[in-house]
Amino acid sequence: MALTLVAACTKETVPPRPPTPAPAASADDGRYVVVDPRALLRFSPDDPIGMRAQRVVPPNMLEDDHAFWLFERVREENGVVELSTLGGDPPDHACSHVAPSLTDFELRLFVDRAGLAEITRRHVEVSYADGSRVELAAGVVLHPSKAPAPAGQTAFLVRVDRFTVPVHLPPGDHGATFEVPTPFAIPEPTGHLEAPFVVAGRTYPVAELEDEAGVEGVATHKGATTSFALHTACAVYHGRSTKVGPPRNESYGAGGLGLTGTSGPLYRVSAGTPLSTRGGRPVGKVRTDHVFWDRVEDDGPRACFVHPLGTESYALSKSGVHSHAELCVPASAVH
Repeated sequence: MALTLVAACTKETVPPRPPTPAPAASADDGRYVVVDPRALLRFSPDDPIGMRAQRVVPPNMLEDDHAFWLFERVREENGVVELSTLGGDPPDHACSHVAPSLTDFELRLFVDRAGLAEITRRHVEVSYADGSRVELAAGVVLHPSKAPAPAGQTAFLVRVDRFTVPVHLPPGDHGATFEVPTPFAIPEPTGHLEAPFVVAGRTYPVAELEDEAGVEGVATHKGATTSFALHTACAVYHGRSTKVGPPRNESYGAGGLGLTGTSGPLYRVSAGTPLSTRGGRPVGKVRTDHVFWDRVEDDGPRACFVHPLGTESYALSKSGVHSHAELCVPASAVH
């Protein structure tokens, strides 16, 4: 994952950030936000030192919705949003995932409002000139688009299921925050695609869908062309095909995330242990029993650890941006 987490625990110095003007009053104050992979997360509103899960964000990562992480929004002030980490994906959440490297910790973090991804704020439905339509759940990441849009609407691209769908949305349907969504139920399939699927002005070969959204769905037969709906938790794609066979009872839907393991000394801390930066600034507590792998050094009465944010090396970059967080606990709490 490619997010940036900021802490005051390095000897590197970088120029302070320019002040961010306070945003205008907005009704965009939902419970959840999704953070862009390029965003800087910080342990305090004014801390200029950064940490990043991957120090370089590849362009293809910006097209992968699994690179966008879900946080709970606490409050916003002067263009800075205070966030709270989550212990796992909410049971009623559909489309963005929590940061897997942060689920063991209850942390309060800060991000500039500009670092929040644009998302659907509610269930929306978009129709297309070819007669197809797409339904989107709340919390779907909306990627920028340069396509023209009707007056009063904005053009976006949706890649939540890895095939690209253009959408035009009015202001009330998109923003930076959203409430608890209701994922789409996935019905029992009544058919599977045996010919290309046409939706949102594009034709998708069956082979392209077999590894992505799947080819099982709900079919409505009408003459030579069959209306066909592909269902996932985040979207329903209502299109058509010229050949649909009986269901094969294959599952379809969005994929998940994986983590890599490591080896080395183990330093165990228990749930409820307070967390701080070097120097003792409180930043949260341990949510569930956790094992640290890399001990940095003692900081007075505290033991400090390197905690990788992703799978890339966490060496310090010349710009002061790391791919790790240094978290400290009372030395007596280490087992």
